[in-house]
Amino acid sequence: MAADDTAAIILASESLTKNFGGVLAVNDLSLEVREGEITAIIGPNGSGKTTFFNLIMHLYDATSGQILFGGERRNLLDLPTHEINAQGLARTFQTLRLFPNLTVLENVLVAMSSRVNAGFFSALAKPKSLRRQDKGAEEAALETLSMFGARLISMCNEPASSLSYANRRRLEIARCVASRPKLILLDEPVAGMNPTETRGVIEDIQRIHEKGHTVLLIEHDMKLVEGVAHRVFAFDHGTKIAEGTFREVSTHPAVIEAYLGKRAVRH
Repeated sequence: MAADDTAAIILASESLTKNFGGVLAVNDLSLEVREGEITAIIGPNGSGKTTFFNLIMHLYDATSGQILFGGERRNLLDLPTHEINAQGLARTFQTLRLFPNLTVLENVLVAMSSRVNAGFFSALAKPKSLRRQDKGAEEAALETLSMFGARLISMCNEPASSLSYANRRRLEIARCVASRPKLILLDEPVAGMNPTETRGVIEDIQRIHEKGHTVLLIEHDMKLVEGVAHRVFAFDHGTKIAEGTFREVSTHPAVIEAYLGKRAVRH
């Protein structure tokens, strides 16, 4: 998939560094994410991928550098996490973070609570009241669920705990989309899925992109990366070691060495 170097930059890290007690989890990292693209970050375990996401959302303080977002190029490291969400960033996590006893629809409505006439705790405590109060919110939530075919919308009134593992993953993505972010961060969206489930999520991500969303994702599954990514960054030891199309990055000697070792490069 071709990248567009003329597209506006929506997120940029500049000389970003995070030091955990002498261990450089992110080391002088500079990269640019462009609006309207699906960008993937790959790399072996411990290469700094999730740390980078946590820095974007200011769950960690950076040791140095900055992360600039949007046309105003606001430094996210100056903002608390809730304000970063309000600026237009939404993310999933490696581990599921749903409300299992709320329905599928209610989970999406809670994610939308900053855009409707109720706050987070009101949405969580009184989801049925919230739906009555704002019919438009329910319609928008159902429209979001419909992006995933029948898998979620057919279960909209069932508790999230009743969903299959793959569909709980989809619901997390749906919650991100429902908040109408400028940039969606997906942290290993197909972790633990079989090949059939992975193919379904590839189609979901492509459909989300076609609706106009910019996506930045972390992924180990190269089939997914090859299937959706316009641009790929490869990390190793907190450093960006390659950038380009999937083919360019996957065949880069530094990437092969990071995954398979120096002997693989020689062969």
